[in-house]
Order: sequence, then C-alpha cells, then structure tokens
Amino acid sequence: IGMNGGHFIYPFDDTYIHMSIARSAANHGVWGVTPHEFASATSSPVWTFLLTAIYFLFGVHDTAPLVLALICGTFLIGAIYVGLAKYIKSPGRIFLTILILIFATPLPLLTFSGMEHVLHILLFTVFLLLAVPFLSARSNPTLREAGPLLAVGFFLIVTRYESLFVVFLV
Repeated sequence: IGMNGGHFIYPFDDTYIHMSIARSAANHGVWGVTPHEFASATSSPVWTFLLTAIYFLFGVHDTAPLVLALICGTFLIGAIYVGLAKYIKSPGRIFLTILILIFATPLPLLTFSGMEHVLHILLFTVFLLLAVPFLSARSNPTLREAGPLLAVGFFLIVTRYESLFVVFLV
C-alpha cells in the first residue's frame, strides 16, 4: 500500500473488471463495464453479483473484493474443519491438515487476488462434502434429499463454469 500511493492494488485486471461491472450495476442498474450498455464481461457472475450487493449496501470500495475473499476463506476453513472432523478425531491432526491446505492451495495468495477463486474452492468443498453420502449410497436419493447438493452445484457452475464437468460427473 505504501508503494502504491496509499492505494490497495490487485495483481490481476480481472478483479477490476468484476469491480467495474459491480459498480455499474449498483450505481446505475446496468450490468456492464460502463453504465452506458449491457456487457457481461465477467467469468464469474456470482462473484460479480456479490460485489454488486456489497457496493449497493455499503458503497463502492476498492477493498470489497478482498473482504469478500476473506469471508469466503473463513467459511472455507470452517467447511474443511466440519468435513475433517467426521473422519479425524485428533484436533492436532485436524489443525495440521487445515494448515497444510491453507498453504498448499495457496489460500493467502488467492485471497489477495480479490477474485472468485476462494469462493469457488468453498463451494467445491461444500459440494464434495454433500456428494460423498450420495456417492456411497446404495439407493437413489429423492429430490428433497438431493436439493442442497443440486443448489450448491448450480452456484458452483455459475461461479466458475468449468465446474460443470464435476457436477455432471457427480
């Protein structure tokens, strides 16, 4: 921040594209890079929508993508903990596993990018945690039982379209 004249700077231009669309949508009601015309130039509509909601509620701030990524990272660590606690009983092993996962992903760098990747990992983790019981079951689930899995799968695809392949396989 000190080297950038007191401004927080993101390393990728994609972050600024998301921010620009979110600003136009929040301030002018136009989903586009400028408030003059529609242009869906986002690779992650859910991320841009969340930024739009933040801008609409709290105003336009450069740190909004970072805060959103921090929130998603916090929920990600919680989801990983819940998933690990089902299989690992040792708190020390759970802590060590989470610590390894934080730096193996690399979660801190992804968080500071201000992009949708942390949200994508969170949704992917929740999707897999919900899918495991269905994949190991001997019977077909009802729509009511599969509803949460289907909902997370939908948001996973709209966050990053590449997830369509995993959702399709499950």
